[in-house]
Amino acid sequence: MKEKILFVNSCVRGENESRTLALVKTALNRLDGDIEEIRLADANLKPLDAAGLAKRAESAEKNDFFRPGL
Repeated sequence: MKEKILFVNSCVRGENESRTLALVKTALNRLDGDIEEIRLADANLKPLDAAGLAKRAESAEKNDFFRPGL
């Protein structure tokens, strides 16, 4: 059974401009495994600031762990 390899792609310039991505793709092609790629640029990540931490703590105190947007 092949190993599963998770590649967290944080290269924002893309295939044609990123030298780092070219190096990583070369290295990944030498590995024997099923590669799953997650592109952080497409993930719609939002930073967690002080207000978000306060909301998260408030929700945790109420055992409310399903809060879309946090």
